[in-house]
Amino acid sequence: MNRTLNKVLGVVLIAQVGLIALTWGTRGSAPKTDARPLIEAIEADDVTALRIEAAPANKKPAEVIELAKTNGTWVLTAADDYPADPKKVRKVLDALLAGRIRAPIASNASNHNALEVGERVYTRKVKLTAGEKTVDLVVGTARGTAAHVRLNGEEQVYLARGFSAATLEETASPYIDTTYLDVEAPDQIIVTNPRGTLTLNKVEGAWAVAELPPGTPADPERITAFVGAARKLIIDRPVGKTLKPEYGLDTPLAAQVTLSKGDKTYRYSLGAVESGNRYVKRDDNDWVVLIPTFAVSNLMEQVPQNFIKEDRPAGGGGGMPGLPPGMKMPPGMKLPGMP
Repeated sequence: MNRTLNKVLGVVLIAQVGLIALTWGTRGSAPKTDARPLIEAIEADDVTALRIEAAPANKKPAEVIELAKTNGTWVLTAADDYPADPKKVRKVLDALLAGRIRAPIASNASNHNALEVGERVYTRKVKLTAGEKTVDLVVGTARGTAAHVRLNGEEQVYLARGFSAATLEETASPYIDTTYLDVEAPDQIIVTNPRGTLTLNKVEGAWAVAELPPGTPADPERITAFVGAARKLIIDRPVGKTLKPEYGLDTPLAAQVTLSKGDKTYRYSLGAVESGNRYVKRDDNDWVVLIPTFAVSNLMEQVPQNFIKEDRPAGGGGGMPGLPPGMKMPPGMKLPGMP
């Protein structure tokens, strides 16, 4: 009986919150002077640290991003002070500090979890530091550009307008320049992977594979995909400056890629796989980063023979009908409609 009553009360509370949100957005409602800042007496330039924690999901620990301003520069502290993009950090700070609230929409701890600002159920936890002043917020979801917000340690819950929980990203990529390498139009690419060495040279505007016999026709589509994977790397997240054995960057399993353009050379190593990403380290960059595995798998697997252009029957995609180019039919297997 009590459980059923609690559910009914929860539905009523959420309906009331929805009515409040509608009232906020309706013209002719209470004067704008009723609203006050969610975070008072702090300017964006005063902020020295920002910590955002997302609620744990699928039995995984909570993801946390910690940013700090060091000597006037924003950095990711967990990645040995990897540089953050100040414009991206400022965008989040401006959204937080622009948040406005009115009277509490709930003042009882029993309502916290229903509004996703509880100790057990929440969307984000935010800690904002400005010198010696600290603001701790528990943020829940709401419709549109609004969020349920509670000051940590207090019972009152507010509907804050001006930002949403989705604004408060808990991963690294929204706060950094994600380009780790971008070499436009390289002249040469050398890849040494567990299967051998592969050398591509630009000859009279076209790519040639040095390990293939002279005159062997190369597949331009496969070469284009390979060059694209080698020349540009996009970061999932930075790791740090310390080389650890588990990164796999100094073992025989690691692949190495060297790109040349004119008199400039760029070299990086590909290491072990970690949760769908692969460790990568540029020779001329202090930081190890994680790159999505699918983006660099081409570099780990290719051999010269894979670039030989296959003769394809007229009118068709090459190989057996219904199969990708170059893929052979496994023994004993038949496609639908085959005799």
